[in-house]
Amino acid sequence: MTATDHPDGDRGGGTVLAAHPEGPADDGDGRAAGPARSGRDDHDPPAGDDRERPATEPVTEEFPEDALAGRPPTGAGGVFIHAPGGNINTGALHGDQRVVNDSATSTPGSLPETYAEPVTAREISEALHGFTRPAWFASALRALDDRVLFLVGRQGSGRRTAALNLLHDHRGPSFDLRVLDGDTDLASWRPIDKAHGYLVPGLTPRRMTPDQCLGRSTLATLRRRLAEADARMVVVLPDQPHLVRPFTRQLDVKPIRCQPPPTREVFTSVLAAEIPDEAERRHLVERAGPTLVEELLDADLTPVDVTELVGVLVNAGEDGPDPDEVLDRLSFLAHDEVPELLAAVREQPDALAFLLSACVFEGEDHRVIREEADRLLLVAGDRLHHVLHPWAEPPAEGRQSTEPEANPAFVLRRSLDDLLRLTGAHCGEPEIRQAPGYGYTVEPVRFVRTGQGAALLRHLWRQYSGIAPLLTTWLSDVPEGSDLTVPVGNVMGRAVIWGSGRHALEHVRELARSDRDGHRRIAAYALATAAESPLRRSEITHFLRHWSWGGGWRLRTTAALTCGTSFGAHRPDLAVRLLGTCYRGREGDERPVAAAVVWSLDTIFAGGAEEIVITNLTEWHTEGGRARAKAADLLPVLLVRHSWFCHQLRTGGDFRDAVIDLVHLALAEDRTFDATADHLLRWCRAATRDQHVNTAVTTLLTAFSHRLDRGVLRLFRRIDRDDTADPSARRIAHRALQRWRTAEPATPRRPAAPGGEHDPRS
Repeated sequence: MTATDHPDGDRGGGTVLAAHPEGPADDGDGRAAGPARSGRDDHDPPAGDDRERPATEPVTEEFPEDALAGRPPTGAGGVFIHAPGGNINTGALHGDQRVVNDSATSTPGSLPETYAEPVTAREISEALHGFTRPAWFASALRALDDRVLFLVGRQGSGRRTAALNLLHDHRGPSFDLRVLDGDTDLASWRPIDKAHGYLVPGLTPRRMTPDQCLGRSTLATLRRRLAEADARMVVVLPDQPHLVRPFTRQLDVKPIRCQPPPTREVFTSVLAAEIPDEAERRHLVERAGPTLVEELLDADLTPVDVTELVGVLVNAGEDGPDPDEVLDRLSFLAHDEVPELLAAVREQPDALAFLLSACVFEGEDHRVIREEADRLLLVAGDRLHHVLHPWAEPPAEGRQSTEPEANPAFVLRRSLDDLLRLTGAHCGEPEIRQAPGYGYTVEPVRFVRTGQGAALLRHLWRQYSGIAPLLTTWLSDVPEGSDLTVPVGNVMGRAVIWGSGRHALEHVRELARSDRDGHRRIAAYALATAAESPLRRSEITHFLRHWSWGGGWRLRTTAALTCGTSFGAHRPDLAVRLLGTCYRGREGDERPVAAAVVWSLDTIFAGGAEEIVITNLTEWHTEGGRARAKAADLLPVLLVRHSWFCHQLRTGGDFRDAVIDLVHLALAEDRTFDATADHLLRWCRAATRDQHVNTAVTTLLTAFSHRLDRGVLRLFRRIDRDDTADPSARRIAHRALQRWRTAEPATPRRPAAPGGEHDPRS
């Protein structure tokens, strides 16, 4: 008899045989009267089943608890023997006996036959369809000449698709491919069919441990078996460096890293495969909106997302795809992976904080992600810890801590790569971003799945009540003046949409009332994001109207800042009217309000709503009183964007007279004269280089030459003295001053001290 231990079984496991007396009783001389039945007999294949049981299949037998404890079961005769790894004789034995433990060095006939599932022709065709060969593909084909290729890469990088293309293309096209289970023992496996290629889509970590993984000799044996079958194999390794490094070092092989091609190349290739005609492809992209496609391609999509995007574009109707539908289709996998992500980091506070930080600040530099994660840990205290450690409280007298105390200041808690891998994020290629006066490089952190961060935050905000106050406290204290204000505000605004009830806006209202400018800016971006929801739009508009009329300077500042965001860009007329209501001068506490109004008005004007802005300023000019002063105060900041003004003056546009009147008003006020005159002098200097500006300046100064009041005379005097101004502008100003001086006796003027500040003769 032979007891065979499966080479993959647990140590100490073996064969269990049970003897049941079925023949005559023992005759007293110690010899059994008849052969006993072993437990294996109870598991013989049914009649008609000609399948041969593998030699290494473990024998199983159900035992009563008494038998496993070494006691005969109640009411049963005979002897039960439980002997793991043993070879038990229960009857007479004649001849030799041998015990064999099968291993990789056994004869070929004893090797286990692992079932290899065929890869369908449809899956292979889909993998080939529109496949973009990455830069490493050629070297991988050459490496496959050695019969076995190891491939490693992050999730979503297209490892399986690339592996199928490698097996299909190597030595000519082939659709005869097989897939092996990741738990296959490659040391003892052998091909049993005529397939040309085998794929192990993900070798399990158990098969990469030192006692289970391949060796150099067994790898050579595997290559020999594949060569005999004229086949190749691609083994995909898990993206876990602590397993891959010792595994590949032991085998003396270098795995190929699966790095997907650039997003645009994948998009071009897949789209060309779907639509061969170039003109039709161009029309499809234009119909979808080039802005939408460009933004998505800049988002570093995975090959799976690119394929999904092409499918949405191709299947859209004549009106083109709905942008919201496209984003929903691209991010549907992200929602399903939220529980898995949370489970991976639930018991690791630093990883959980990093995950939350990456969700909020997705797209920012990895150093920013780490800094904000560390700050979240400080804000949270012990609220991100899964359990209280034994050392959190002094142990009772006479008892000792069961675990060693960890060092909370350990600076090597997690490497960046470990945190990125654990949270499903990755560092993108370096990007150049612009700051006022200089550019700087960032390595943006993004999730593999599009929309993963928003999906996870929404899940947390709705499912866990304690997360809302924690995130609000953490996010409201981002550094003042940093680039993080916008992403924080966007998250706060999405939280308003995710919430419900009358208090969904409460966390934003608290920020709007704050004394800190950073808090008010976060609130402004949050309100703008929340206003994108039709369910919240009327509520937010109501609050902004109320704050602009009856709120204090803090709330009016927040309302004014909100008008400079996407809220004002989508409804510029309402935004400009709200700004007019918020503005009440520049003195005392009104200074931050005025600064917010000026910034928002300039943003709206630069965003293409010039006519709306000028129309409202003209109405305020006509009203007189405080409204007239408000128009004079707000115009100078707009003159820096001279292109629109020059176009109106040069072409005689509908707003030419309004521009002349408003500029004349700003020159007439002492508090706005200097700023207005400085801008007009810059126009006069630019007129020497630009003919369009020259025509506009000539039109404006000619109109002013017929309105020689105090403000115009002061401007002309400055132009006349400026040697860098355009000569034609200086001539107009000089002639106007000469006419005014010639007509001086007949023109009553307010007396001014000779040589004084307002004396045009000075």
